[in-house]
Amino acid sequence: MHLFGPDLSERNRQPEWMDEPGLDPELHRAALVGLRRVNAISRTVNHIWRAITRELKKPVDHPLVVGDLACGGGDIAIELAQLAHQAGWPVRVIGYDLSEQALRFARKRAEETALDVSFKSRDLLGAELPAGIDVFYSSLFMHHLSNEDAGRLLASAGRQARQLVVISDLVRSGWGYGLAWWGGAAPQPLAAGS
Repeated sequence: MHLFGPDLSERNRQPEWMDEPGLDPELHRAALVGLRRVNAISRTVNHIWRAITRELKKPVDHPLVVGDLACGGGDIAIELAQLAHQAGWPVRVIGYDLSEQALRFARKRAEETALDVSFKSRDLLGAELPAGIDVFYSSLFMHHLSNEDAGRLLASAGRQARQLVVISDLVRSGWGYGLAWWGGAAPQPLAAGS
């Protein structure tokens, strides 16, 4: 314990209730909405898009194929496709996740757009990542993994990505923990007259 509270620099991996297979679908949806709030406040998609455009030239002959590792509810994948469309970059974004509930949520959101975004079920730690992907990125996933699993996933992404791997994850700080707590809080119904 530090003078002003717990030592936030220490890694404390705990199982997340959101990852439980029998989780009530409404609770899972609420958690995905919370993650969307965190991503919006932290402007995660802007950071990932900036990293891609800084490192790569605009594709000319084929769409840039981008893989989202552990896509959750698909908000980053969809927003990245929107940013690319606005910038005139042809892209195809494929989100990968193990959770069928998250994939259903992501697919429903993607259907509301005219963007080239799809979502596939995949155990990211069970086999080599797919070939044919120009850019792999991951947001708020690596901190869930052991050092060994993170190393294997990064090595697979490095072997399979034709051009680039981008990782965006937690900053262990009071602000970062506060944002995670706020984003993960289940929305409360408004009181009458609010």
